[in-house]
Amino acid sequence: RATFADFTGAVKPVRQLMQTIRGDALAALRDSNIKAQQETIQCASVVVMSGYLEVFIRDLAKAFFDELRIRGTGLRVLTVAEPDAGFSQTHFRNGARILTAMSKHKDADQQACEDFVRRLNAPLIHEAEPPAWEAFAMTEANPGPKVLRSFLKGLGIKDSLKAVSTAVNERYSETAFDTTLTSFIAIRNECAHT
Repeated sequence: RATFADFTGAVKPVRQLMQTIRGDALAALRDSNIKAQQETIQCASVVVMSGYLEVFIRDLAKAFFDELRIRGTGLRVLTVAEPDAGFSQTHFRNGARILTAMSKHKDADQQACEDFVRRLNAPLIHEAEPPAWEAFAMTEANPGPKVLRSFLKGLGIKDSLKAVSTAVNERYSETAFDTTLTSFIAIRNECAHT
């Protein structure tokens, strides 16, 4: 809940900015300079919102695994409780991807790499150690429906977008989530790369 509150607080100024632009629509129709400024602000806002969504997903993964650590629920318990969820596979496979990416940087921090290796290995040594949260928060810089499905599946949530739909009392269908996120990422990519 705190993670969601942080997310909604972060996006509030962007939502207010969009309301201001909507209110100035007539001025934009009369002045091409104002219109160009508003279009630039709208495009930048979509990219910023995508960044906020990405941070939200990462923060959610961290909060989830922090809670597991507090409860003493480690990787072994997760694997036994949800054998089809793939906790071990996600932990080690994505952990290896992260470690590879860390080591490829020309300014790779040796200590950070070693610390991450310890965290990847910790669940094998200490039964109560949860997986490395970063392995479950890989957003690929584009948190669209495929990334969201993968993220939720990695947390053991089956039929992920349907589960989200159910969680919000089916105000939005699985198809609506999929379509909205797909469109959002398409707009984000067009704005970020033009």
